[in-house]
Amino acid sequence: MREFLAFFAILLVIGFVISYWEVFLGILVIAVVGAVAWFVLKYLLEQHREARARNAARAHELTQNAAAQHHSYLQGFDHGIYGNYPPVDLDKL
Repeated sequence: MREFLAFFAILLVIGFVISYWEVFLGILVIAVVGAVAWFVLKYLLEQHREARARNAARAHELTQNAAAQHHSYLQGFDHGIYGNYPPVDLDKL
């Protein structure tokens, strides 16, 4: 009797799958698209975090350079006025 019930249950499941295969296919497609979207979103968020970290590091570097140039300007050095790009001495050309 137990084997008959198991066989009958399997037949019901197979019949259900055959009858509603479009629904199962739609659910599978939605699940796959959702999973792909999830992984793409995680990748894009990680790239955004890394870009923000790089931008913050660059901003900190620029701030430190500006502070050093300001300090040089207050001390009267040319580096504080012209920074990393001093003017060309036209007499030496």
